[in-house]
Amino acid sequence: MPAPLSRRSRPAPAARAQEGSTPGVSSREDGVSGPRPRKATERNRRPLLPLPLAAAAFVLAGACAGEEGRGPVLGSPAPAYGASTLGGGDSITLAELRGKVVLLNFWATWCAPCRHETPFLDSLHARRSADGLEVVGVSVDAGQARGDVEAFVREYGVGYTILLDPQMLGMDRYGVVGLPASFLVDRKGILRWMRFGPVSATDREFLEAVESVLR
Repeated sequence: MPAPLSRRSRPAPAARAQEGSTPGVSSREDGVSGPRPRKATERNRRPLLPLPLAAAAFVLAGACAGEEGRGPVLGSPAPAYGASTLGGGDSITLAELRGKVVLLNFWATWCAPCRHETPFLDSLHARRSADGLEVVGVSVDAGQARGDVEAFVREYGVGYTILLDPQMLGMDRYGVVGLPASFLVDRKGILRWMRFGPVSATDREFLEAVESVLR
C-alpha cells in the first residue's frame, strides 16, 4: 500500500479498499512518494497517516464510495477529468481522447519514484503511440510550479502530454493518496487497470495490461 497523503479526511474509493484482491488493481509500497514538505511550518505540512490508520480508512471508505458513486471502479467509465496543458494552457479532457487507449499518470517533480519511471513512460509512448496509446502525465505540483514542471520536461525530454493540476482535483477524483499512480483507460473510456505505485520496463503485470487493452 502506498504511503498515504492525508490531504483531507475524505474516504477513498471502494476500488482502493480491494487492492489486494481485485484483478486490475495493484499497489506497491516500495517507490511511492508521500507529500513534499513545503515550508518548515506546521500549517503548510501535510502529515502522513500511519499505514494501519490509512488501511482502516480504506476499508471504511468502501460503503461511502459506493453510495456516492465516486472514485475509480474497474470495468466502469473512468471518472470524468480534464486539466490545462503545460504547453499552451488549453484544456484536455478524457472524453476528447475517446478512441485512444489512455494511460493517465499522476506525478510531481519532487517525487523520486516519478522521476525513475518517467523515462520508461516516455519510451513506451514513443513506441506505442502509433498503436493508439496516449500517455498523459498529470503534474500535481502545487502553487506557482509551472517553471519546475517545464524544467523537468526539458531535463527528461518528455514527449507525451503533460497536464497541470495544482489543486489536485484529479487526485480527489481518482482516490490517489500517494505518487505516482497510473490508470489505464480503453478506447471506449472504460477503466481497465490501475496501479497505486510506479511502473517499469520489467513490470510484467503492467505490460500485459497495456497489450491487452491495445488489442
